[in-house]
Amino acid sequence: MQNTLLLIDGSSFIFRAFYAIRNLSAPNGMPTNAIYGVINMLKQMQKTYSTPHWVCVFDAKGKTFRDDIYPLYKATRRETPQELVQQIPYIHEIIHDLGIPVIVQEGVEADDIIATIAQKYATLGYKIVIATGDKDFAQIVNSQITLVNTMTGELLDVNGVEEKFGVKPEQIIDYLSLIGDSVDNVPGVTKCGPKTAQKWLQEYGSIANLVLNQDKLSGVVGANFRAAVDWLPMAQRLITIDCNVAIKEHDINLIASLSRKPANYHRLLPVFSELNFRSWRLEAENALNQDNHLFTSPTPIQNNNNDSNGPQVDTEVPLTAIDKINSQDTELNNITFKQKPLHIISSVAELQQLIQIIIKNKQVTAFKLIHEDYTNPKSALCCVLIIDQEQVNLIYLAEHQPDDLLTQHDALSLNCTDLLDYWQSSAPKICYNLKAQLRILGSLGISPKQIEGDLALASYIENSLQDHEISAIIKRFNPSLEIATAAEIFGKGSKRSSFSDLSKGKQEEYLL
Repeated sequence: MQNTLLLIDGSSFIFRAFYAIRNLSAPNGMPTNAIYGVINMLKQMQKTYSTPHWVCVFDAKGKTFRDDIYPLYKATRRETPQELVQQIPYIHEIIHDLGIPVIVQEGVEADDIIATIAQKYATLGYKIVIATGDKDFAQIVNSQITLVNTMTGELLDVNGVEEKFGVKPEQIIDYLSLIGDSVDNVPGVTKCGPKTAQKWLQEYGSIANLVLNQDKLSGVVGANFRAAVDWLPMAQRLITIDCNVAIKEHDINLIASLSRKPANYHRLLPVFSELNFRSWRLEAENALNQDNHLFTSPTPIQNNNNDSNGPQVDTEVPLTAIDKINSQDTELNNITFKQKPLHIISSVAELQQLIQIIIKNKQVTAFKLIHEDYTNPKSALCCVLIIDQEQVNLIYLAEHQPDDLLTQHDALSLNCTDLLDYWQSSAPKICYNLKAQLRILGSLGISPKQIEGDLALASYIENSLQDHEISAIIKRFNPSLEIATAAEIFGKGSKRSSFSDLSKGKQEEYLL
């Protein structure tokens, strides 16, 4: 199935799971029925679809162009139950950590995103399977695109669409426009049911020909059609799935970006534990015990940890070995914090020397990526921190760098041999909020090795309900330290400062 692309209508899955499974909750009382149902459906699909190319697409909050052209679009839908609303972020994150690409884009319906990807890759010769219960997708079925209803096992290819709806895929838009779509509050022709729509389209082929022959349509329903002639173009527009939307939240031009990655059991384990999904928790524990694809340290080591928002961490406890970090042996109470001096790397030669020493001695270091906008990991990358046993080493990038530092390199892509040597070396590394760091580096084509600890995760495992911000962690163990939060340094909302706008003193306060 290497040439098959599986597109999952995540929103369809969520609602079906929520209403199909009841009375399931975590120990803290939070409902988990939708989470369990969606993840279970995906895990069952793994047994059938061996293709590496998976994408899960969800509707975002807010309006789309259909709401703009018809304010009553979906107006009759009930408000999403709060019991479901609170589960949706968990579903998105778990699917992402299972290695399945997730797309959610404001202003664009999931149907349009799925259809755009489907049409693009169908023309490239891929077989497309869309997992959904939404009948609207029947309009894009062709020799390359098939629908599967995972709840019923129903498969709809071209022949399947004709057998189920009595019309061809290219007639589905007209078919749905005639009968209307009560789910999306799109009126059709009054009293025109499926059989009448089938009969008309089999005889006349399309709504356009029906309009030309409207005087031949007899009875009350014929009169109703004539009364709806002016409305039908709007109905058709609302029902037509847009196969050419701009997808800004995900690069769909590379099949690799639409392909599964190894599951991140490092992130999944605490979530499955919190939600009391016992079999999946055991699965995650077993995977980690068999050496996770990314975290490979087999034994505890003495670490230094740092986050750019606060002082460094010196600890004798094993924050890094995954079998320890996911157990009660992670003793945050033994951690002590002390501030280290800031040292600015001023030349390529100095940077090379630092990294070679780290690699040669397999020193434990921490790293942190600093962005212009501390709230937006997609903003310009300003500098990199590498913290060793002695100091905080600051490496400026892009326009922030001194004239003699990294001037021959493309800083935005981190295409620097010395930095790549560091991240891809076997020297053990730790950080704060590993998931965010991996996303940023991954977007730059960098896969760091020997990542052995995450202070945020250790805090989470110690007590999932406490504050996991670095400043809060430090304050818990060192109440006398004055630690400013990032929000206090940069400000909040539209008035927040960028990194470049901060004074040198404020920059150092943030970096240290």
